[in-house]
Amino acid sequence: MKDSAYKKRISADLEVKLESIDFILVSELQKFGPFGVGNPSPVLISRNVRVESTNNISDKHISFRVTDDQSWKNCIAWGMQRNPLLRKDKIINISYTAEIESYQGVSAVRLNIKEVW
Repeated sequence: MKDSAYKKRISADLEVKLESIDFILVSELQKFGPFGVGNPSPVLISRNVRVESTNNISDKHISFRVTDDQSWKNCIAWGMQRNPLLRKDKIINISYTAEIESYQGVSAVRLNIKEVW
């Protein structure tokens, strides 16, 4: 059997560069909602991004920032704190849903990570 038969397949709706992910794109994607069973949130992929910084939220979760040297985005990865790819300066591919988070009156785009490879 070929090695490719054992590779995990990542399913996504669109591949995008980090610079394309902004308030306008996220607002347009939200028009496909409401999301839930039978209508999942659109999943995006960005390739060859570098982990710029990390912050452990707990022994299970991690927040981090990725860059492609043109743009950067804040990310959250639930249950992935121990993933060896989520370390400073690692070059990774990510699949995620994009969302707008608000904290203390400041809004920003955040990537909710689904897969890392």
